[in-house]
Amino acid sequence: MPEKQTSKAIAAIPAPLSGPDGDPSVTVLMSSSRNGRRFALVSNVLSQMGIHHNAVFPVFRRLKLRGLERAAANSRFCHLRWKVPKSSNVLITDLNKENRHGKTIRISYDFKSHLFGEQVENSLFLPILFHPNLLNHKSYEQAEELSQYKDRDIGVLFAGNCDRKTYDNDRIAEQFGLANRHELYQAALKLPQDMMFFPKTKEAFEEALAEGQLKDKFVWIDTNLFRVPQSKWLALVASARYFFCTPGVHYPYCQNLNEAMACGTVPILQYPQYYLPPLADGENCMVFRTRDALEAVLQQGLDPKRESQWLTRSAAAKAWHEAHLSLNVACSRLAEFFDDPERQEMTWVLAGK
Repeated sequence: MPEKQTSKAIAAIPAPLSGPDGDPSVTVLMSSSRNGRRFALVSNVLSQMGIHHNAVFPVFRRLKLRGLERAAANSRFCHLRWKVPKSSNVLITDLNKENRHGKTIRISYDFKSHLFGEQVENSLFLPILFHPNLLNHKSYEQAEELSQYKDRDIGVLFAGNCDRKTYDNDRIAEQFGLANRHELYQAALKLPQDMMFFPKTKEAFEEALAEGQLKDKFVWIDTNLFRVPQSKWLALVASARYFFCTPGVHYPYCQNLNEAMACGTVPILQYPQYYLPPLADGENCMVFRTRDALEAVLQQGLDPKRESQWLTRSAAAKAWHEAHLSLNVACSRLAEFFDDPERQEMTWVLAGK
């Protein structure tokens, strides 16, 4: 059965986006394996739109596709190629390459210039979506259902990799003025003990959750200690009122914010200015600017007397995500570009490596 598509996207897609011999006429050409995750994002969005596309990999890279790339390439809509076809109606690339036969979508990783410099006209600002393995309409439908759940069992949640070697780097501070994930983990360790819960095992976490002990706790799950099955990830996120959003390795963005907001879980973060439009403190998120301010923000999120504030923020977070950062946004904006004969180029702003 074909992957489910949004009716809005289907209505705008020209039929068919294929060459005269039935071959796909959308080509994806990404520069290196260091952006394999971004290739998976782009390819999965096209697959969710029902668009067949060529994925061009040099010989040696094709033999060494990593997990997310391989999973995206396994879609029936993705067709592996050794080299760029002679002509493509649409070329999607992060290389300085011209498409003389049709439209071009240029992938840009320079989101700061887009946000704070001269904004690129005719652009799609979608730096990150759900995790590539969850980047499908079924997952978004699940998040929609979970967002309706209001009696939540966790006050504030973080769950992710806290590996010091990976996340303790100077790039986040030097380029973005933010504390990195490892620094925030160290700050969390210094918070009052009665506020925090650091489960060491899956069993300890599940027992505390079942006994209703976590409604006023900041729960920090280090996935190096125990893994959260991806099939249960969105349900876990939706069990919390707030999600503590730490930076990724190279960029502020991490898919956890997208997944949280889609579930009606309000993000707590340092970097509202890095979204377009910016997130609004107290409306669709909660913001701390320094590690010293972190405890006060968390106390607000954990205060049971502020339940009505959370309900308002939850609805606002969900609405903001749907309007600006969702799979529906990606599908509809791309479909509009494909269908407009006057538009030959578009920039897609991604967070890459």
